[in-house]
Amino acid sequence: MTFTTYSIRQVAEMFGQSEATIKREIADGHLRAMQIRSRLVILESDLMLWVERCQENASRKHVVRPVKDTAPTMPSASAGGSRFTSPAVVAERNILLQRLQRATTTKRKNS
Repeated sequence: MTFTTYSIRQVAEMFGQSEATIKREIADGHLRAMQIRSRLVILESDLMLWVERCQENASRKHVVRPVKDTAPTMPSASAGGSRFTSPAVVAERNILLQRLQRATTTKRKNS
């Protein structure tokens, strides 16, 4: 059995947030993570659940929207560095959102 995992940095890049924000989500119990030795990792299934909860509760501050593929590949130093995502990160995030939408649609059909 294989599991897809993401680091705090990967999740932060996927959603255009800081690593501190993702760590707060974990600390507040909104996003599950597990520790492997000294490293925190997030299972793809836990990430999908977090995204689903954020989408269901649009009144919260975390609203997930697809990212345009036109994001610059390199952040400028004056922009603070963490506000842009690479095309690979954008593609990975959009794939994750598509999987979530398919899973949600399947749940609704089976209900």
